[in-house]
Amino acid sequence: MLKWTGPTFELDAEDDREFTQPEWLNLNSFIVRLFNAQGKWFGNFAIWELRNGLEEDASDAGSAAAADARVLVASEWIKKSGVRLWNESVLGTFSTEPEDAAHGSPYRGGSLFLGTRGFNIERWGFCKRRLVELRSGASVSVQSVIAEAVQTMSSIEQRNQLSLLK
Repeated sequence: MLKWTGPTFELDAEDDREFTQPEWLNLNSFIVRLFNAQGKWFGNFAIWELRNGLEEDASDAGSAAAADARVLVASEWIKKSGVRLWNESVLGTFSTEPEDAAHGSPYRGGSLFLGTRGFNIERWGFCKRRLVELRSGASVSVQSVIAEAVQTMSSIEQRNQLSLLK
């Protein structure tokens, strides 16, 4: 079971509802659609899920199933909104957002990514390399999803005549 650890749209943030892995993936798949349709809105969710799945050590997830779920969700974001993530990376979206006591550092990298906050090409490349890294130790079902995400990223790079995996 996964707990919603991000912000909610409800006034009562004490919601400790738990989600199964399929429910969590489904919720994120829906949020990806909103992100693709709604300009800058929901971009923070993309950063948070990429950070949770790819920029933190898998052992921090607590279990192999939770680590797999995080990678599956990050891969879902890439597969369903890769072009949008690429465009935001080229634009450097959220890289200049204020970080202060009131807002914290919502766009920072995880413990494994110490680069510039927000979307950027450096982070895009890190995510792709990290997916390749994680693929070898993942279960067969997760390996195929990771392969799709890496292929999505490679196709986007080729269309933009860039290869960041080198």
